[in-house]
Amino acid sequence: MAKKYQQRTHVSVRKKKEEEKKLAQRRAFYAKHRKQILIGIAALVLVIVLGSLAWDYFYAPNGSMRVFMGNLIGAEETDIIKDLGTSSKPRYYKLGAMETPEGYEEGDYGLTTTAVSFDQKFYFVATDEAKTINNVYIAGVPNKTGAQMMEVLASNEMYAMQTEARTAEIAGHPVTYLYAQNMPNSEDETIYYSSLVIYADTIQNSSVLINCSSAHAPLDQVPTEEAMLAEVEGILSCLTINK
Repeated sequence: MAKKYQQRTHVSVRKKKEEEKKLAQRRAFYAKHRKQILIGIAALVLVIVLGSLAWDYFYAPNGSMRVFMGNLIGAEETDIIKDLGTSSKPRYYKLGAMETPEGYEEGDYGLTTTAVSFDQKFYFVATDEAKTINNVYIAGVPNKTGAQMMEVLASNEMYAMQTEARTAEIAGHPVTYLYAQNMPNSEDETIYYSSLVIYADTIQNSSVLINCSSAHAPLDQVPTEEAMLAEVEGILSCLTINK
């Protein structure tokens, strides 16, 4: 009597059945533990999100101010703030603070920008036009000390007349400054203004500019260096410089 051979199931069919069995087991496990699995996934996502927010909030490289969700943290209205980083990696620092000097009010410097920046600078105008110093502009200068800025001014010859750089202590601040005279425009060469261009060194090898200018007048009527220095003491007494 001839032997009967049992036909073996093809390998691909067996594999397909094994995969279907495993898939059914996974589905059954998920159906049984669905709630616990979803809770675990949600908890993991929450940990990742909170970790990312914590990193964003507390990350302040090299002593810079924190920027959290597009907002600068800890900035006060009187703070002098400057970006000392790069365009791709901004780093904002408090370089000092400035209160409104007596006899002055905040003015419009006439500069607008569409760039997103947390820089804070100040412009004050005298409430009495007879004041020796008519207006004051204060801003942070990134990555340059006062001495370095004086070299820039000397090489650029920005003013019709300017003295050499000088050092002094004004209202307790060691500063570098120069006295200058210039024409506000080229249409009337008889009208001038005088300026004290002052730099106070601050953190991160940077400085704060305090530019004090007189009202416009004929050349023989603009304030002298001595007159400007006599009045700037009260202005710089409202200034704090971070070291």
